[in-house]
Amino acid sequence: LKFTRRVLKTKDDPATRLPAGGRLKRRKKVFLDRDSDNGTVCLRQTESGGGMKKITVHLGARSYQIVIARGALSALGRLLKPLKLGSKVLVVSNKRVARHFLGPVGRSLTHAGFKTEHYLLPHGNERDKSERVLIELWKQMAEIGLDRSSTVVALGGGVVGDVSGFAASTYMRG
Repeated sequence: LKFTRRVLKTKDDPATRLPAGGRLKRRKKVFLDRDSDNGTVCLRQTESGGGMKKITVHLGARSYQIVIARGALSALGRLLKPLKLGSKVLVVSNKRVARHFLGPVGRSLTHAGFKTEHYLLPHGNERDKSERVLIELWKQMAEIGLDRSSTVVALGGGVVGDVSGFAASTYMRG
């Protein structure tokens, strides 16, 4: 795998880089790790099996993993179950993504024992980043009885992640 100069940014970490033209040998697992000397995040390699790649973002008590695997959406419930989350899950998506992936995700979560609901963003574009949409999403969260132990899954990228992440982080706060 060849990487050009890439910058990874997080709220609490300085920008990090893999040297321009730097190379990583193809292995089964690549993850992010904090360099203890200067506090930056760097790419490391380890061996793993099973065709599943896990990227671990090391942030102390807030560390988490990103799982990359063929069919991972159909296994979402099985992957979330060991985390001992609350029983309620709200899947936030848009019509375009939901048409292809909401079924497998919903079935996986339900099969794993989660009570699953979904909310589809109305526009499927940047217009979803609005106060009106956020209020509607908060209303949906309240109507289905989400609490602080509940989980919000962003099924999609970009706007879906932004809106669902903001809603989840501000719901029942203050």
